Amino acid sequence: MIDQIEAALIAKLSPVLPKFQVAAFPDKPEHYSLTGLEGAVLIRYLGSVYQTGQEFGPTSLQSLEEVPGARVLSFELALLTRGLGQHQGVYPLLQQVLEQLTGFAPAGASELLPVKDGFMSYAQGIWCHFIHFTTTVP
Repeated sequence: MIDQIEAALIAKLSPVLPKFQVAAFPDKPEHYSLTGLEGAVLIRYLGSVYQTGQEFGPTSLQSLEEVPGARVLSFELALLTRGLGQHQGVYPLLQQVLEQLTGFAPAGASELLPVKDGFMSYAQGIWCHFIHFTTTVP
């Protein structure tokens, strides 16, 4: 399910952000480079919250499918650009991503909801901001 949602986010954003690389977060982020790119949107799974509505003993469940309620999955999109406010900067990119993904429902999941966004880092001329989205699966 996580891979499918990640792939759906990439497929949704790639056509509308042709000057940016839209991809899964790299396995070795310390080696990632924007060489030759305007910027990037890198997507990664952050974790889940299980909305069961009840407490279980340590051995009362035999499988994940037996957990009643919903699973809320969180995804982070890292936005990397060489500027802030100009046409290809992080601010307009942030707005584009919010407009494209808010309300988008990947197959088998609820509509995506933005949770928060903000500044991550600045290094070697690259601005990095983030957006967190959640979606719910049964």
